Amino acid sequence: MRKTNRVIYFVEGECEAKLINALKEIPAAIRPGKVKIINVIQNLISASQLVQIQAGTTVVLVFDTDVPKTDCLKENIIQLRKKCTRVEVVFLPQVRNFEEELVRCTDVERVSELTHSRSSRDFKRDFCAATNARNLLERHHLDMTRLWSTHPPEGFSLLCLLLLQCQVGHVHLTLVVLIDGQLDRQDRSVRPMPSACRLPQDAACRHRS
Repeated sequence: MRKTNRVIYFVEGECEAKLINALKEIPAAIRPGKVKIINVIQNLISASQLVQIQAGTTVVLVFDTDVPKTDCLKENIIQLRKKCTRVEVVFLPQVRNFEEELVRCTDVERVSELTHSRSSRDFKRDFCAATNARNLLERHHLDMTRLWSTHPPEGFSLLCLLLLQCQVGHVHLTLVVLIDGQLDRQDRSVRPMPSACRLPQDAACRHRS
C-alpha cells in the first residue's frame, strides 16, 4: 500500500492561502495539499474538521508571531493529539508577520514594492488580487531558504518547550526548544521545521495531493 502524502495547511488568512497555493504551482516549492483558513492563534480547529483529518496526514500550522498569545495554539495542538491518528504537526511561524516574511525572502525593502501598492496597508488587498502571485514573487528573486526560516520570538519557543511532553501518543511534533538562549530543533520522528514542507528539487513533480 502506498504511503500517504496528504498535507493540510491551516493558514491565518487570505494572503497566506494565496502564498501557499502559489508555492504549490509546478515546479512545486512545497508539498501539495489542502489549504484551510483558520487563525490557530485565535480560533480552535473545529471537532468536525479534526475528525476529517486522515491517519498519516501532515498538518501544517502557519501563524503570525507578533502577538505572544499562545493559549489557543496550545489547545489546537492538544486537540490534534487527542482526536487524530499518526499526524505529523509542522509549525511555520511567520516572524513577525506575513509582510516581514515576504520582505525577508525577496529583494524588496518594503512589502508594498512587490505589488506596487500605494502603501503597506494596501498591500494585502493587492496581493490577494494578483493573478499570478508566483511570478510576482519570482520577479523579486524569491529565496525559499529564507522563507519561514527565522527563529520565532521567545514566547512561542517556550510554548514549544511545554509541548515537548506531547512527543508520546499518536502525534509526532516538530518542536523548537529554547536552550541557553538559542534555538535547538528536536527532530526525533519528523523532519526539521520548515523543510518538512519543502520539496527536494528532484522530487517536485512526484508528490500528489
